Amino acid sequence: MMFCSVVALKVSAAASVFQHLTMAMELTSGCIYENSVQKTRKGADVDASPGEIYENPLVFQKEEKADMTTNPGEKPEERVSTATITTVMKKQETTISDLADENKHLILEIRNLTNQTEQLLVENKVLQNQTEQLLVENKVLQNQTEQPLVEKRSLSEQNKQLMEKTRILENQTAEMRKERDNLNWTLEVILTFENFPVKDFCPQRKCKPCLDGWIMLKKSCYLFNYESSPWKTWEQSRQYCRTKGADLVVIDSLEEQKFVSNRSSYYYDTCHGYWLGLREVNSNWTWVDGRIDTLKYWINGIYGTPGPYALLIPQKNYSENWDRVENTFLNRFICERDVLIKSD
Repeated sequence: MMFCSVVALKVSAAASVFQHLTMAMELTSGCIYENSVQKTRKGADVDASPGEIYENPLVFQKEEKADMTTNPGEKPEERVSTATITTVMKKQETTISDLADENKHLILEIRNLTNQTEQLLVENKVLQNQTEQLLVENKVLQNQTEQPLVEKRSLSEQNKQLMEKTRILENQTAEMRKERDNLNWTLEVILTFENFPVKDFCPQRKCKPCLDGWIMLKKSCYLFNYESSPWKTWEQSRQYCRTKGADLVVIDSLEEQKFVSNRSSYYYDTCHGYWLGLREVNSNWTWVDGRIDTLKYWINGIYGTPGPYALLIPQKNYSENWDRVENTFLNRFICERDVLIKSD
């Protein structure tokens, strides 16, 4: 566009110069005409009419040229003026010719620019078509991109649902495992009996963890023998517990030690107590389940006649209330067994 503006300015300038030259030529012609008239007036017959004088200026010009060449009496100033006019006209003609050539050159440039403009318009049209095609392809790609995003969101939602279902199934599985473990536990407890007392454990078809008269702590049931008499030796006491599907108590922790101590009441005298499932085997105090004792809640010093069996003495400090006594000593006892139904 800028180049076209320059060309237009050049063409306008050329036209302006051409117009000025034309005006100059007209003025020059007028001057020539006027001089010829004047000379004609001087050399014409007096009887000639004014209309005849101005009738044909070209005739006067030709006569003037003839006079310049044939009239030796013509003044030098007149010959110099005619030569100057001729020189000026030749220069003007040269300028006009140059301007005409330049005009032709500018016309050619305009044509070239027009052709280039048309070519650029064609290329621009091609680019517009390509741009539109790219926009269409971009729209297709966007649609293709949105489709996977929609599918991804759908899959994410399905994944969340599956995760929720998985969590529910895991919880159900954990519950079923717990129930299975509890059932296996119950089965093992039942198998400890030669004849399982169904009516005692499950009156009205609803089972309970411990039999009546037993006290539950966590996973165990405890039977405290509070009979006034006759009491039993350690071996007799253990045999009784076994008939109940149990054994003499095995203490595993300080909590259990406190539990049995708090429920062992005083009777007869300070030397009597409750048999524990603990005895000396090969110089090691061993529980009836085979574990060696590590708690050692023994009474300091010698309390009674020492022996290889452990007896819990009531109303003593629970961390120091075990006594070592003989099997022949008759006492009460504590039985322990697993609960029939394990609670969480």
